[in-house]
Amino acid sequence: MSAPIDADGTETSSGRRRGKSQRFNHYCYNGPLMDSGSIPDDVTHMKVQEGVTTIHEKAFCSKRRLLSVYIPPSVKTIGNDAFQDCPKLEAIAFSEGLEEIGKYSFQECKSLTSLIIPRSVRRIHNEAFGGCSSLRSIQLPVGLEEIAENSFQKCRLLTSLTIPTTVRRIQYRAFYECSSLISIEMREGLEEIGEASFGRCESLTSLTIPTTVRRIRDGAFCGCSSLVSIELSEGLETIGYFSFKNCRSLTSVTIPTTVRRIYPEAFCGCSSLVSIELREGLEEIGECSFGYCESLTSVTIPTTVRRIKKRAFAECSSLVSIELPEGLEEIEECSFQDCRSLTSLTIPTTVRKIHPGAFSGCPSLLSIQLPIGLTAPFDASRIFDPSCMPMSIRLSIGPTRYFELLSKDDIPKHDENRDLVLRGQWSTEMLRVFQAAHVLVYKTLPLRHLAMFVERCNGEPDAIFYFLSQTYSQLRMAPSRMTMQQQSDQN
Repeated sequence: MSAPIDADGTETSSGRRRGKSQRFNHYCYNGPLMDSGSIPDDVTHMKVQEGVTTIHEKAFCSKRRLLSVYIPPSVKTIGNDAFQDCPKLEAIAFSEGLEEIGKYSFQECKSLTSLIIPRSVRRIHNEAFGGCSSLRSIQLPVGLEEIAENSFQKCRLLTSLTIPTTVRRIQYRAFYECSSLISIEMREGLEEIGEASFGRCESLTSLTIPTTVRRIRDGAFCGCSSLVSIELSEGLETIGYFSFKNCRSLTSVTIPTTVRRIYPEAFCGCSSLVSIELREGLEEIGECSFGYCESLTSVTIPTTVRRIKKRAFAECSSLVSIELPEGLEEIEECSFQDCRSLTSLTIPTTVRKIHPGAFSGCPSLLSIQLPIGLTAPFDASRIFDPSCMPMSIRLSIGPTRYFELLSKDDIPKHDENRDLVLRGQWSTEMLRVFQAAHVLVYKTLPLRHLAMFVERCNGEPDAIFYFLSQTYSQLRMAPSRMTMQQQSDQN
């Protein structure tokens, strides 16, 4: 038997709650024409009267004793801020027929533990359930088309989530800082994952992106520090700025062939990332996109890439080898800065410009192969680490022809591949002169003089070069037809 309803619409009864004697106020809501001030502040249970179609804005905002809400099938819309900041609200009974849940409508309802959204709901607006910090489960219906900005942000006890097939877009920070979220099931039909939508979901361990997704927006999974694996599907076109930044447990990633550009800092700070598979079709690797991937050991760049942007692989301190393809045209500033384990480097003949600092802080480089035709100015001391003293430097004339600069101890007297012919005499006092069909060899040259070497090779690639063995202060050129006798006479 129900308690009597007072003239103001309040149904009053007494009872026990959690062992304490307490007065419960049951309120029957009659619709948006009522003044929100007429709803008592101490209401504990609210029932919307059948026939009401809209719960008006701020109707029960900050009713701090409200425990439960019943919403009948006649209600189509819950207005903005309708139940905002009801910190004791534990239960909401929605009915089929509801279509729209307004902005901030249940924001900061910190005692709410579960939600079943009716199948009739098409839109959940911005921050509708943001800050519901005790919310453990959400059932989203088939029929829902969009999850709006901040809808469930900071629902810190939420552990799992299934996105219905009808949802096309997850908006900005929709599930941001859901720090207990372990698993997300995204269904086919989803097209866009919005900015920071799952940012700082620190318990998320694995992720499969549906084939229908075309865009992963900026920061979508930034700071998901427990994320170990990602499956990116063919069809994906955009990986946005810092979309997976600081996913510190991520060990491998394969970029689909449909991705044309990796935006800046996309995988920056993925410190456990050991392997990257970059597939044909990729054209640009953005600024710092793989910077600070400290466990990465090798990288193969696809032939379709034309430009490697600033700091793309900076601070990849375990990177030992890089395979750069023919077709690459430009390597920007500090692209491979502080790759301290890198031992060898071959720059393709198609590269025309290497910017300052591209390989600075790479003191372990022992072998460098550069193409003839690099555009001026070429300042090796700014491109490479000043302390780098490679044992071998090659300057490529073509796929099979190159000049090679070797240290004295590494100069071979005979090599079928080089067809080396010694012309001149060994002497620590005299100039070292060697001529070969494919190679030029001489005592190690400090990198500060490499620019001169490149300039002369660009001008006359078949010339012989003379370097003083002690001071390295002079650089002279002789015709390639110089005879042994002429050289002996000079000596």
